[in-house]
Amino acid sequence: MVNLIDKKGSQKKVGDSFTRCFKELKDPDIKYVWFDFHGECKKMKWENLSKLIDIVKEELQNYGYFSAELNFAYDSRPDFNNSKNSRIINKQVGAFRTNCMDCLDRTNVV
Repeated sequence: MVNLIDKKGSQKKVGDSFTRCFKELKDPDIKYVWFDFHGECKKMKWENLSKLIDIVKEELQNYGYFSAELNFAYDSRPDFNNSKNSRIINKQVGAFRTNCMDCLDRTNVV
């Protein structure tokens, strides 16, 4: 989970609550990072996103990605349940969940 909201003002209250919920879960399979997007990237310093990438790099690499090969005619519907028509090449084993206050700028940039 990547929390992208500010660590000050009214957003800090929301972030603190989000952090508290995460801690109460006590789930070792869930990782949590609070990255103050506006604080880190103010004045268009997008290069500071590399700090976040450094923090989550290992999970990003371990999660992998999903890809499949689909074999079907252009004018037919694929049958994904038929192993003759599809072959899974890579399986993704994790995902990132991001949050911010408006779900537009920060989430889309990350």
